[in-house]
Amino acid sequence: MNKDNKYFTTFLLIHFLPTLLFLFLWLISILLLHFIWNISIFTNQMLLIYVALYYWYLLSWNLKQEIHSSRDQMNKATNKTNNNKLTNNKLITIEQRDIKLLNWQNIRILNFALPLIFIVIGLCISYCFDSSSWSRYDQNSIRVYSISVSLILSNLLISIKYFKQKRKI
Repeated sequence: MNKDNKYFTTFLLIHFLPTLLFLFLWLISILLLHFIWNISIFTNQMLLIYVALYYWYLLSWNLKQEIHSSRDQMNKATNKTNNNKLTNNKLITIEQRDIKLLNWQNIRILNFALPLIFIVIGLCISYCFDSSSWSRYDQNSIRVYSISVSLILSNLLISIKYFKQKRKI
């Protein structure tokens, strides 16, 4: 299997598809609540629950990735320094490890900052569409769907950034 295909499959399976599944289940639950039980008051609470689940998933995924990547990098650095007794090679290996760890920190910051930026943009767009001629449910649904689309877009950008970063490493 090609290295690029392996990383592409990894970010699809681990990062992007579970978030889309969360989003799909959340939208289905809102539709069920509104059309079957005629309850539309829970949309904002459902949105908060979804965002909390999304950030919990990102946090757990980031912690797992950080543990695995730092463990692998420490093992590689130890193996290289044991094989090469020159001090120059040890310094280069340590610098390469630090650069890789810095890149992972950038991805972690992007994972948490980008969805917030897109949520704010989605909320601004949804408030621009607020009108007195629309019902309260229409305003809530526009708000919910704009935030959903913004989360999908932010997650897609995060996944692309992750894929490019993994290709460099």
